[in-house]
Amino acid sequence: MDQYYNDRDAYAMLGNMYSLGQGVERNPDKACECFEKAAEMGHVEAMRATAEMNYRGGMIHKPSFAKAVKWYHKAAECGDRESMYMAGVCDLFCESEKSRPESRSEDVDMRFWQSGMQLLARCQDQRAQQLLRYAGQKLPRRKNIPVMTVRELYERLRRDEQDQKYIYRGQTKMYQQPLRPSAYRPCQYSRFAMKGEPGYQVRNWGREFYLERTDNEYLFGDEGRKRSHAVRRIMSVYMNNALGYPLTQALFQQAGYSSEGLDVSYDLRIALFFALYEFDVQKGKYKRKKAGRHPSVIYRWKEPEDSFSLQDNYYKRAHLIPSLEIIKNFGICKTREESIASLERYLNAIRWGSLEFDLPDWRPFELIRLPEEARTKSRIAVQKGALLVPDIIPGKGMLQMHGLWGYPAGVNTDMEYNLVQDLSDPSICDSFMIDCSNLRDADFDILKNIPSPDEIYSEGQNDISHILTYNIFERVYEEAMRMGSLPIELVPVMPGYGVSYLDVLGILREWNRRREKDQYFYVFQ
Repeated sequence: MDQYYNDRDAYAMLGNMYSLGQGVERNPDKACECFEKAAEMGHVEAMRATAEMNYRGGMIHKPSFAKAVKWYHKAAECGDRESMYMAGVCDLFCESEKSRPESRSEDVDMRFWQSGMQLLARCQDQRAQQLLRYAGQKLPRRKNIPVMTVRELYERLRRDEQDQKYIYRGQTKMYQQPLRPSAYRPCQYSRFAMKGEPGYQVRNWGREFYLERTDNEYLFGDEGRKRSHAVRRIMSVYMNNALGYPLTQALFQQAGYSSEGLDVSYDLRIALFFALYEFDVQKGKYKRKKAGRHPSVIYRWKEPEDSFSLQDNYYKRAHLIPSLEIIKNFGICKTREESIASLERYLNAIRWGSLEFDLPDWRPFELIRLPEEARTKSRIAVQKGALLVPDIIPGKGMLQMHGLWGYPAGVNTDMEYNLVQDLSDPSICDSFMIDCSNLRDADFDILKNIPSPDEIYSEGQNDISHILTYNIFERVYEEAMRMGSLPIELVPVMPGYGVSYLDVLGILREWNRRREKDQYFYVFQ
């Protein structure tokens, strides 16, 4: 028996040596192998170490989330409180179950949810207490969603418009909850909602939230995806500081970036277009949905009555960013060159630069001019577009990364996870299914008077979103060329993404190359 304990301790010690590179060459894979051998012999700390190395990802070549969950639970059973917390988080997210969320029954998710709640309560960890304070509210299930033909739905919703203004979103299928903007789509989530305390909400709108993981290593996997995400975030910061949050988000949604708002339309028929036309990735165009396919969905929200201003900051911004109204407020010019010159005057007026700038509280947007043709044919105008922004209860990472100045005093900044509103929550959203089993040509007649599919969206088409975003990035490019490879972390407004100016320059050079070749502003994926 003594030899058994000596063996497991030896394996655990060897795991530490390989993990830290003490006395041997650092080798995370060998470290994990040694930890797992010690764990199988009952070494509790080795159980947690094995779980941690598999949970985080990026440390070893073949991380296994299932293995991480297994060893967190085993260590929790042995009384390890840190493992209780982590096992509770995994169960709370319903991640212990290997099957995809949309294929699981509600009973299965409920079992894991309850297990997670119990583990978090037992671990007596402050982080768990802050997470539990929001938990316990089960997300309303989608029950009895009306299913109608295209014509029946169109006539029903048009009648409703006589008494209330709405905004809409159409999709060719109903995806697994929650409904959230593209910026949050890589995130893990639970089927179960959180009840937010109004005092801690960023925008004080809505009460139902879902869990969002903020562990970048686990989310973005390989180095290339993490770097691409980091560059996108850097560009977003530059744009936010140059043009303000509402305008930046409105442009990003149409320029191929991830925005923090959900694409919606003031026009029911535009929403029906996106519900009845499928995107052909190979051709970069939309085509009619074929009969017999799965049902489509239309989401509908009441148009918020909140006032809106382009001067709004992160806290004061409206829940709806009225992209269509925004571009109507800009002045008109004849050529793109005139528009670019007006943007340059605007940037000079606010003394904006990629390294040092002190923005005024008020931005002179009246200096910006847009070409008439570009404005009327922009995707925002053609799609009668807007963005619906969910409410957020930020965790510690988001508070630090985004520098949410002015957030309420006493907020629990030790919470590790963000809570993001589910925009399909039945308390704020109506959902309707379209029966596509027998689609006919006559069903598409409703869409006759809207622009053609190529006008609504074409991958090879310049847009004012590209004109404005490109010329902001051009300023960054010029300054970066002068500065060389100065690490991006030295910029005061930037979080430490670990991406240098050299990385940004590489993206911008590729952007320039494709622009010159195709006469199109490069949208990087």
